[in-house]
Amino acid sequence: MRSKDQISECTVPLTAPGLFSVQNLPEFYQDASADFVKVNGEWIDGFAQDNMKDAMTRFHEAYAEGLIDMEVITGTTSACHDQWYGGSVGVFNYWGGNWR
Repeated sequence: MRSKDQISECTVPLTAPGLFSVQNLPEFYQDASADFVKVNGEWIDGFAQDNMKDAMTRFHEAYAEGLIDMEVITGTTSACHDQWYGGSVGVFNYWGGNWR
């Protein structure tokens, strides 16, 4: 990962409209799921699995390095739009669709 000090164009490299969905920052979740998932015919809590521990470690390290917006937990789509259009964020993950 690059340090935020190496990216002069923005004040924070990555933001998202909250952390309530794996859609918002999929590169950190990778093979983890925050939902209940069916594995070998049984429903399990994805959040309690080892791969979620790995995902949380990735989040923690990126957050500690200042690579993720410090307001990402309470972030809203409109706040992300404002940051994106204002040039203060380098990446804004968002699923398909139109927004203005």
